[in-house]
Amino acid sequence: ADIVERQFGFSVGEIAEGQPADLAIIDYDPPTQLSEANYLGNIVIGHVDATLETTVCWGKILMKWKKILSHD
Repeated sequence: ADIVERQFGFSVGEIAEGQPADLAIIDYDPPTQLSEANYLGNIVIGHVDATLETTVCWGKILMKWKKILSHD
């Protein structure tokens, strides 16, 4: 968040009115129980088969529950 603010001049990392609010929610069912020991592996490798569920860009919901609501 600090790097984005320094480079682009706006803050990120907070979901609040007036903030960019870019967000992606991923539908992910891990093949093993998540733990501190395997968390990083799940992030790096496990999300290969995960599907995108919901996206928000500049506070506008573009896709919700895997249905596209808006596009250009």
